[in-house]
Amino acid sequence: MNNLFRSYFSFTRTERMGIIALLSVIIILISIQATMPLWVTSPEVNAEKIVQYVQNQTKEQQQLQLPPGVKINLNTADSITLISLPGIGKGLSHRILERRRQLGRFTHMQQVYDIYHFNEKTRKMLEERTTVE
Repeated sequence: MNNLFRSYFSFTRTERMGIIALLSVIIILISIQATMPLWVTSPEVNAEKIVQYVQNQTKEQQQLQLPPGVKINLNTADSITLISLPGIGKGLSHRILERRRQLGRFTHMQQVYDIYHFNEKTRKMLEERTTVE
């Protein structure tokens, strides 16, 4: 019985060094995990800064408004230019650009109107402020 126990737990020198290395790595990883809250801190959330950031974003978007007499070519406009139009947001500008990519280019305004069922006010604004040259 003693020989069976000894043969079951006898390792060569290389095997013992491998076991010690694995145990060392496990101990190091456990100690890192246990001490991580001490050296990694989460930032505090300041609600006032978030509100100011959102207000500044809306001010920047208002500054992107184009002058009333300028017409935008929908075949060359990028997303930011489309967003500068009143009533056109990020989602709608993305759909317009995706439709333009599918068609190659717009040939008439009805193709733009087919993207989304615009209300009368937005349709009139698009007729006045955009073109498909």
